[in-house]
Amino acid sequence: MKKWLKRTLFISLFSSCFITAACNNNSLKSENPYKKLIVKDKEINTSLKEFSEKYFFKNAPNVANDFYLKQLNPDNKIYSEVNISLTFAPLYIPKVVDIATEFTQRQSIRSTRIIQEILNNNWFWYLNNYKSFTYIFNNWRSDFKDFKDTNNKDNLKDQNTFNQLIKAKKLIKKFANYNIVDFSQEYPIRRIKSDKYQNLRLVFFKLENDVHNIALIPVFLYQQNSNDTKILLTGDIFDIEKPIDKIENIYKILSDEISNGREYFLNLTLEYQKKIHDQEVSELNEQINKLKDEQSKKTQEMQNNLNKPDQNKKDINDSDDEADDEKEDEENTDDFPEVTLEELTEELQDSENRFEKVKSNFETRFNDVALLNVYNENSYINSFYYAISKINEKLKDNSIKRYTWGYIDEKEI
Repeated sequence: MKKWLKRTLFISLFSSCFITAACNNNSLKSENPYKKLIVKDKEINTSLKEFSEKYFFKNAPNVANDFYLKQLNPDNKIYSEVNISLTFAPLYIPKVVDIATEFTQRQSIRSTRIIQEILNNNWFWYLNNYKSFTYIFNNWRSDFKDFKDTNNKDNLKDQNTFNQLIKAKKLIKKFANYNIVDFSQEYPIRRIKSDKYQNLRLVFFKLENDVHNIALIPVFLYQQNSNDTKILLTGDIFDIEKPIDKIENIYKILSDEISNGREYFLNLTLEYQKKIHDQEVSELNEQINKLKDEQSKKTQEMQNNLNKPDQNKKDINDSDDEADDEKEDEENTDDFPEVTLEELTEELQDSENRFEKVKSNFETRFNDVALLNVYNENSYINSFYYAISKINEKLKDNSIKRYTWGYIDEKEI
């Protein structure tokens, strides 16, 4: 009887909870059936709207409105989902999947896809929410190495900058008081012969605060298989330390140095591969020359013997003995046959062909497909690093620091 009573009470309580929850859900639905149509930020930034309609929704207001609606009203789970993804796949570690453990690799792969989706397709959402993001100072390459000038390999500028920011407690930064006020013209990125896309260029969003400090958000634009413009938001912000008058000069220098940086790291890799190739060629040529010298000496000896008639008979006997000795030596060295001149010459040509293939392979690794993949070791990260290093050498009383998207403060969304 007690068991039956307990069971009845439990069922009644569970049913009541279920009915109450259902009623609450129904009441929530009936409260605002148009909740999804409410724009959270109420007003779209003028410059951001102008950029969107210039490159993506020209003469298509209905498509633009649908796009804005979806971008400004995402599912609430996106914030925690992105934070988890930035933990398992931080933007400043391109090879995160390669270094993941067997327990974290699946989550790392999923996380890279989520972040790439944001940067490629949900860029408008990102640019409407950057004020709630926290950024991490990043003055390193994709391999976490600093820039080493070939003429000054003991340069500690990067380490010194990092240590200064630690002391100043500025390793992380928010841009909550910065507003998008403008965007730049397009700046072309120089092509390399292995590139797949068309018309790759950079545009900078200009952010400014109340005291006229400026920060820049770099964005790549390109064409893939059609005339439709594609976009890659980089997740980086270039923070200019002091106010600056002619920002257009900064745009130009940065874009030029980003192109230079891309070519620099490609050439650095090719030069290393060429050193390996040159060493191999040098060894082969050394063997070829040695073999040619040996053959030349033998030919000369034979010619000298033929020019001495008095000793021909003796030489014939000696040569017979030598022939027997050589035959015996050949029998003893059958397991280690000598390499012929023809074989070495063929190997030299094969080496040249292999180098051309290696060169082509590495050029492909640095093409624009790799450049625009943030989780590729040859992505724009290295080019940005190079550009910031170079422009800071030119700015006398100012400097630019690069910050990378770290996480979202969900309380401020």
